Amino acid sequence: MSQNGSRMGRLEIIAFLSGAAVMVLEITGSRVMAPFLGTSIFVWTTLIGVIMASLSAGYWWGGRLADRNPTFERLAAILFLACLGVTVTAISQHTFLAWLQELPLELRVSALAATLFLFAPASALLGMVTPYVVRLKLRSIESSGAEVGRLYAISTAGSILGTFACGYFLLSWMGSSRILYGIAFLLLALSFVAVSELWAGQRVAAAVFLLLTGGFAEFEAKSQAAAGFHDIDTDYQRLQVIDAKEPEHGRPVRILKSEEANTQSAIYLDGDGLYSDYLHYFDLTRYTGRPLRRVLMIGAAGYVYPMHLSREAPGISIDVVEIDPAMTGIARQYFGLRDSRGLRIFHEDGRTFVNRAARQAPGSYDAIFLDAFQTRVPPFQLLTVEFVRNLERLLSPRGIVALNFIARADTSMRGLSPAVVRTYSEALPAVQVFAVHPDQENGAIQNLVLFASRTPIVFQKEAVIDGTRLATALRSELSRARGLPLTDDFAPVEYLVSGR
Repeated sequence: MSQNGSRMGRLEIIAFLSGAAVMVLEITGSRVMAPFLGTSIFVWTTLIGVIMASLSAGYWWGGRLADRNPTFERLAAILFLACLGVTVTAISQHTFLAWLQELPLELRVSALAATLFLFAPASALLGMVTPYVVRLKLRSIESSGAEVGRLYAISTAGSILGTFACGYFLLSWMGSSRILYGIAFLLLALSFVAVSELWAGQRVAAAVFLLLTGGFAEFEAKSQAAAGFHDIDTDYQRLQVIDAKEPEHGRPVRILKSEEANTQSAIYLDGDGLYSDYLHYFDLTRYTGRPLRRVLMIGAAGYVYPMHLSREAPGISIDVVEIDPAMTGIARQYFGLRDSRGLRIFHEDGRTFVNRAARQAPGSYDAIFLDAFQTRVPPFQLLTVEFVRNLERLLSPRGIVALNFIARADTSMRGLSPAVVRTYSEALPAVQVFAVHPDQENGAIQNLVLFASRTPIVFQKEAVIDGTRLATALRSELSRARGLPLTDDFAPVEYLVSGR
């Protein structure tokens, strides 16, 4: 009786921690896929949907197995197999996602394939745990309802704890790869909690294998850091700092990348000068004959442009809004950011900052730069009519907005670019759009820079990118496009980006 009672006490531990493991795996999955597929609503929908489907399949199959002579040995086997599933994910994630990224697949298809391969097997096995634990726990028909409810409550409590722990702490403390190895170790330990004797040799061997692969991953990460590659998880995103050579001239550069391996910032390591082409277009704001005393920048990344503007226009006052405090730390450590009297930094969401500032300090800025769109699927809340109207309130009478976004430079009514132009035109009727790479076809996805103001924008003769490039980069037809106006209530940016 005492042995049975001891085993029964273990079931609550298994239910609680396996529930936590499910949610930690799901949240970490978004960080695993972000550098290759981004974190758009398509990716999140696929991740949540596939994991829920996998859990449902696990509940069904686990319940069927539990009705066939349930034993603690089989529960240990399920946990051990789940451990192996997470281990496969930890080992194969980079290779598989890099291979998948090279295939000519639509984003939703790629996200589905990635989630099915990397997360569905382990999720299905984890789904089997709770019904199996419930079946082992039941001791009489009379108390079955209470027992089932209690164990599912315990499992759900574990899921809640795992959700908050992973989102608030673990990702920024440990990083995604370490978390995956940690989940695998946890599940292996839980298999020993269920039964310590069965397959002890095999499970010890698995523990040794996990230690070796985890240790190798740590060694590889340190070797990459020594070679100029840093993989960093923050509270908001997964970032990579890479030292490389510029392809054209071979100059040493340092690059900050994030979702879908997009370059957020880049600097030359052997001198000043703007590496990213689109930032040269931001500089056009200095050649409109308008005053430029105080500016706002939303989305700083490596703080490359604020530092450049401080050097080129001494005495200018610059307010920077960057949602991720860790990004500012990265800029200080790797990109040369220094405190200065004219630079103020606000760690806040760009939309909430603008909403508040538009009420409290209208007319404050001569120019507003927006560079918060790091992926092909931008945050919709920074593209809506309501947001743009608040930008308009923040501008001085002749103020100007410069927006960098990634889209096609075509006028298709189902494209993102005409929608952005139409939306900005609602509050700032003078709009001009430039293609940063004018030699590319309009159907190619690239950086576009939009300028918007209350009054017509005329660039002075000194406003030259590289000879005649400025004239060829202007997209006059796109600047007059009338696409779908985006609002807080309806902004289907994912579908506009895909052109479907």
